[in-house]
Amino acid sequence: MKLLLFFGSGISFDSGLPPVDTITKKILSGDWHSNTDSNFYPGFGQFGTSDHKVVRQQKFLRILSVFAEKYFQEKGLLKRQINYEDLYYLIQQIEFDLGNGVHNPAIGKFVSEAQKAIKALCVPLGTEIDFSLVRLAEEASRFIHCGVRCLLKTPNTPKGLNCLNGLVESKKISNLDIATLNHDLLIEKTLGENFSDGFVERDGNVRFYCTNWFEKPNRIRLIKLHGSVNWQRSLTDLRYFIPLKDSFMEWQVASGERLASDPRPVVLIGSHNKLLNYRFGIFADLHFRFFQLLREHKTVVMSGYSWNDIGINSWLSEWFYWSSDNRLVLLHHKQLDEIIVGINSIFQHRFRELVNRGQIILIPKWFSEISANDLLKEMKDCKLFTSSPHRRDARRRGRRGR
Repeated sequence: MKLLLFFGSGISFDSGLPPVDTITKKILSGDWHSNTDSNFYPGFGQFGTSDHKVVRQQKFLRILSVFAEKYFQEKGLLKRQINYEDLYYLIQQIEFDLGNGVHNPAIGKFVSEAQKAIKALCVPLGTEIDFSLVRLAEEASRFIHCGVRCLLKTPNTPKGLNCLNGLVESKKISNLDIATLNHDLLIEKTLGENFSDGFVERDGNVRFYCTNWFEKPNRIRLIKLHGSVNWQRSLTDLRYFIPLKDSFMEWQVASGERLASDPRPVVLIGSHNKLLNYRFGIFADLHFRFFQLLREHKTVVMSGYSWNDIGINSWLSEWFYWSSDNRLVLLHHKQLDEIIVGINSIFQHRFRELVNRGQIILIPKWFSEISANDLLKEMKDCKLFTSSPHRRDARRRGRRGR
């Protein structure tokens, strides 16, 4: 049988990785310092305190939080918690309007009010000649990006992923496809070297991404739809690569040429802005591959996803419409009403309907609480096994022969 797994950040919590609210709190009020490479790192710098750039950024983000909180309160969403993804989206709106020439009349009032609110923060520091709102937004984008990278790049041993190990080892699984929104490396650590993720061309101390990887036979395929903390992009030829050495001074190809790259990894952060990013670069290719996977599979096993990504929800909505036989197995410990309350997207209104129609099947366990054998048994009881394409084609040929 073939199997498609879909993972969100919830599967990483048992391994000690922080949830969204913890990441937000640490970015807004944690200890950080800026570096000469224009990036930010956890902990105090050489002076034993957060430097002026960090203080400036945390004040700026708190001001944006007030804007966002006021908006959600006016919408009656009193329990809606502001997170770093919301703040990153607002920051990108400012960058687009003031820096990239993307004129949007709908946000004109917000940008104007933001300029008034942060006027005291736009005082040049150190060697800075001038400092405007757009410069502040560009720096904030780096600050959040660096914060996410540092907080999710962990040496921790994966925990709660024994089911994944069991599925990899199961002789019942002919093909295992894994789609994830997670930036961390826990899935890769669990799989070892027994998978393909598109970074298949080794050259010196790096592995480059190849767009034809999906057509090659691979029993286990991993698609990271929001990027990864170990992905980089060359500034010279714009190719995506995974470095095999920690020091960027050793990021070089076999010819000895060193690859210049932004120290920040290739990851997607934000909310609605991700929809635009899904259409460019490596993410356009990966989302096309995910679309292909949905075409191939009638069953998806999901865990750890909050149902709040509009782009992903649109793919899943289409998939549900394609066939009433398409069914999603959701591993979730909460009751139906609790799950629905936690959904902050329009999918909240469809969720109960899909459950009632039997297209979403709830199993009241987290992914960490179920074994591969138990999961496969649950699927068998629900008649959710999907044959491999070779066996299906063989049966068709047999029927034609008769």
